[in-house]
Amino acid sequence: FGISDRMVFSAPPLFHVAAAAVYKIFSLFSISAAEFAIKLLSPLFGSLTLVFVFLIGRKLYSSRIGFFAMLFVAFLPLHIDSSVVSFVDSLATLLAAVAIYLLLSRKIFLAAAVAGLGLLAKQTMVFLLPVFFFALFMNYRNNLKIFLRKSVAAAAIIAVIGLPWLVRNYLLLGNPFWPFLYGIFGGSVVP
Repeated sequence: FGISDRMVFSAPPLFHVAAAAVYKIFSLFSISAAEFAIKLLSPLFGSLTLVFVFLIGRKLYSSRIGFFAMLFVAFLPLHIDSSVVSFVDSLATLLAAVAIYLLLSRKIFLAAAVAGLGLLAKQTMVFLLPVFFFALFMNYRNNLKIFLRKSVAAAAIIAVIGLPWLVRNYLLLGNPFWPFLYGIFGGSVVP
């Protein structure tokens, strides 16, 4: 791998692959249909996030709390912004909410797969992992043996899905989180 004068694509690819797939499918009808479908991708992810915020609130507390949680998130300026413009954040937020909901539903391996996809959507999803494993611990705090077994299996699933892109960035750029965290990982500085 060589680094040229062009900006190296280091961002995780999941959102871009999803957008390309939507564009390709709708371009079978027309280019204007494809462009319109692309514009609806982030609003779709944002709307689905609200559904999962409601489901999380209902599972943890009650339907009323779930409704107010959904309402609160719906009017957050950051959520509105990332749900209107085609942003990677809309997919990352959706995947975080889905992973937490599945984890609370004790669908550990499916939740781990979604968390791994989250790493392929946005690098900052690595900050979901402590929350993920804390929630897993809270589910199985009475039986540490099961917690450890499920944690190892979940970590393996997350790693198989989410780590290849970070390893690729490390091999190509010397930093898995390129262009961030130079002070910790170093890495190639690309103009």
